[in-house]
Amino acid sequence: MPRLIGFPVGLLEANACVLTEPRTGLLSWYQVPLRTRPKGLAGTATYQPAREVASDERPTPAPAAARAQLEHGASHRTSAERGGAEVGREALVLAALNESDVDNVNERAMFMAQMSHESNGFRRLTENLNYKPARLLAVFPKKFSSLADAQAVAGQGQAAIAERIYGNRPKLGNIHPGDGFKYRGRGIVQLTGRSNYQRAGRAIGIDLVSSPDMAADFDIAIQIALWFWREHGIAAPARTGNVEKVTRLINGGHIGLSKRQAEFAVWQSRLGGEQATSSSSAARLP
Repeated sequence: MPRLIGFPVGLLEANACVLTEPRTGLLSWYQVPLRTRPKGLAGTATYQPAREVASDERPTPAPAAARAQLEHGASHRTSAERGGAEVGREALVLAALNESDVDNVNERAMFMAQMSHESNGFRRLTENLNYKPARLLAVFPKKFSSLADAQAVAGQGQAAIAERIYGNRPKLGNIHPGDGFKYRGRGIVQLTGRSNYQRAGRAIGIDLVSSPDMAADFDIAIQIALWFWREHGIAAPARTGNVEKVTRLINGGHIGLSKRQAEFAVWQSRLGGEQATSSSSAARLP
């Protein structure tokens, strides 16, 4: 009897869920009758509680194209190594790219690599601010005057950490007390700051300012990431494989650059991208 393991499905051309066969561990797409929003946008209404699917009610297998997205490209890690949820989410993002204007192979590889890095393999959709003091000081040296300062803030919890890092920053739109934590990083692109929530929400037709947690809904997170990609002009450097510039446009700096370069190389291999000739190839990990 197959077991339902994941099913945020609104962006697939045909609604689907992911099933795994207990004996083989193989993943498969299956069509299931789910509700969608007007204009095909996905949201919480597309989700159903996980349940066992009996053999006599097993849904019809989805089109080969959807299955191919799920099964393609195991050159880096096998499906078992990445885990069912991660593989399923990768497939959803790839399916969304198929419906978007991101059609260049290198750009697609860059999108997958960067979004995977930002969200820890598409698993972390809300920023984890549970830093140790020494790490806080290392990552945000301009925000803490000393280790003792970082220890004092860390001792007050994640809300205090967010307020120190993101609070009182007009460029992010965080001008009210509590904005730093309320509009902390969410989604696969880790959208941050009240103004970014407002702009993204306006673009996709969802009030993210009033309901910031919706940015962590996986289907909505994909829509936000595609908006962010276009809004910040990332396509051009992505197509040339310029990992450094893309990282700066997404992250504002170069945090995790070497890992992003390695992930880009992996996704190039998985998607069949051309070898980049810019900074990514020069600095790619062995």
